[in-house]
Amino acid sequence: MNNLHKSILIIVVLLISTSVIFAINASGESNDTSAKLATLLQLTLDKFQAIPGDIVHVSARLLNGETPLANENIIFYNDDKTLGEKATDDNGVATIDINTSTFTSGKYTIYASYLGSEKYSLSGDNSKLTIDNLNDISTNTTEVLSVAPQTESVPQEITPPVDPDIQSIQSCINNDLIEKEVVYENCTKNITQITCADAPLNQTCTTETKTVLSQCITYKDVVTPRQICDTKSYVIKNKYKLNIEGYACQPTKINDVVTVICDSQYDGNGDGICTSGESCLKYVFTNDKQEVYEKNSIDEYVASDDSFYLNKTTVEVLQ
Repeated sequence: MNNLHKSILIIVVLLISTSVIFAINASGESNDTSAKLATLLQLTLDKFQAIPGDIVHVSARLLNGETPLANENIIFYNDDKTLGEKATDDNGVATIDINTSTFTSGKYTIYASYLGSEKYSLSGDNSKLTIDNLNDISTNTTEVLSVAPQTESVPQEITPPVDPDIQSIQSCINNDLIEKEVVYENCTKNITQITCADAPLNQTCTTETKTVLSQCITYKDVVTPRQICDTKSYVIKNKYKLNIEGYACQPTKINDVVTVICDSQYDGNGDGICTSGESCLKYVFTNDKQEVYEKNSIDEYVASDDSFYLNKTTVEVLQ
């Protein structure tokens, strides 16, 4: 066979091969094996609102068009937590039960996911679940303290039982202490539940209202009567009235002599104890007389200190 005949033979073989390949492609069978069939996943819950302890039935149906897909794995999630994995049955349905005993009140998203296969594409669906937890009440209690409005009262005389020679006249205000006491009570609340008998279609559903007993917290006021008193004057030996405005005083009695030391609230700390550098007055009362001494720039009491510039207390003779 000469070279011309060989060339013609090669050309004929190539034409025949190309025709075969074209015929296969024209028959409708694609060479692209990466194309997958679309799927649809439908998730349904038998109730969309529940209380802790309810069992929620969840089902997912996997379809290719209108054809159910069997023996395909479906993964169920509660938000980002895996609930379980189930295979679809002959009707393309996978089911799982959720025990809500550990759920707290709030809204949750239940997911179903199909990851696909070599033949079918992935798909997913989700639905909302609301948990109304009536017992989700914190046992931590905080006492709230408040003070009642202050009401000025008429000055009243208070006679200490220790010594009748020293009586204080005080002006008092009511300043009751109010504490909030925690009270635990039983309360009722109505919960509405939607239950569907034909899951996953959910075309036959009923609404039911439940009355649930739970614990609730209330508060009651516990009032402790209290007064704040300020001493305005002293009655000494039922004869002298010492007005001490602007001073804090400490009376003492030795034998029959009553001594009152008054510490200025303006030039001192006003604690009734006179120390160096403070402006103070000292009164000495006996049955028949009273004496007053003062101290300012010196550390000893004298009858008159020219550097003492503050207003002095006054003494009234009652009888």
